[in-house]
This record gives sequence, C-alpha cells and structure tokens, in this order.
Amino acid sequence: MNATHLSEIESKVLEAYKAKLVSAWDAANKKAADEHIPQNLNTLYLILMSGLIGTRRHQAADDISKKIGAVIVSADDARILLREAGADYSHIREIVYGTVREFLGKNISVIIDSDHASIEKVEEGKKLGAEFNAICKCIRTVATGDAIIANLLNDSNLEQTDNFFGGAATGSDFVSTVAPDFKGRAIALREMWRRTPHHFDWIPGAGEWKLKKLDFVDIEIDTTKGVDVSSVEL
Repeated sequence: MNATHLSEIESKVLEAYKAKLVSAWDAANKKAADEHIPQNLNTLYLILMSGLIGTRRHQAADDISKKIGAVIVSADDARILLREAGADYSHIREIVYGTVREFLGKNISVIIDSDHASIEKVEEGKKLGAEFNAICKCIRTVATGDAIIANLLNDSNLEQTDNFFGGAATGSDFVSTVAPDFKGRAIALREMWRRTPHHFDWIPGAGEWKLKKLDFVDIEIDTTKGVDVSSVEL
C-alpha cells in the first residue's frame, strides 16, 4: 500500500501529520532524557494496538511508547487533520501507513493506535513491519463493560472540539440539542456500541457480553482497574 494516489489535500495532510509527529517525538525523547527514563532504543518495533474504545488503549500506547522511544501514529489524529482540511477518510490507511514508513525507515519504532480487531488488519500491519525488519507485536487492551462505559462517561476530553469525537458531526441534531455538553461522549459511546461485536460475543442464555479470544493478539492488558504496562515484555 502506498501514497502515490493521494489527492493534493491528502498529500499535504500526510506531510503535516509527519511533521507534527516529529515534533512530538523529539519532545518526548528530550523529556525521557531529562527525567532519566530508561528506553530501549536499540530494537526496532512496530506495535499494533487493539482494543475497544473506552479500554484506555491510547493511554496504554502512550505508556509503552515511553519504554521503547516510539512514535504513536493515531488513525483518529490523522482523521482530524483530514476533517479540518475538508477531505474524507477514504485514504486514511494510506496516510497512516505512509507515516509509519517514514519513521520505520529512519529506524524509529512506531505504535499504530488503531483498533486492530481482525486477522487481516494485523497481517497487513505485520507485512509492513517486515519490510523494515521490525519486531511486530499486537497488543490488546480489554476491560469489563461497566469499566468501558464509565471511562467514556467520565472522559470530558471527548467534548473538546480538537478531539475526534468532540469535533465530529452526530448525523442528527438530537444530541446537540438535548445534551450538548455530552455530544462527544455520545458519539464515542455510539462507536463503542458499533464495534462491540469485534471484541465481545453476546451470550443469549446468560444475557451478557463475553470477551472474545483473539488468537492473533500477542499481549493482552486488562485496564479495568487502571493501566499498568510495567509487566509488558516485548
């Protein structure tokens, strides 16, 4: 997959996103050095995150990035730039992968913060990592249903206009009219609901959702009681 067929606007978004991440990566590495945080910078990694929204996937990605000096490439952050530029998301994967190639090509580890919930998406990511001889791992965040919903309801950052959900259109004026202070959270809950079958199976007799086992996941982190990546061994 390449970025050769991106439109002019999409190409500008790709370059802007790469530049934004370079600045973020430089700042994170300086902070790690100033605070004497140990980092494994000698091994090239491509980490594929998996996890339903509300499982604190991004926080886990951020904590892992500090251990390996990785850049976090967020599909939602790229979508925000596309939205601001007036473009759609039809080539989001090309933009994400183009950004990943930029950093892996410079021997900088990358974490893709997106829900890798299918074997096809994981295999595609691992194929990309293999191009650069990167060690590729799929890391999944999981939590109970109550914890997921509570995390989303408590996350006021979802209401910020520079957040993917806070700045999104609802497709209906209902939420904006009835509960304008919860628009971002409502959209996030709707997205969580939409993607629940990727991570949970409904058990009719029990009347409950049961967490699916995803065989392509290498490491699973239960974030029900908080995020702790100290025991994660790559």
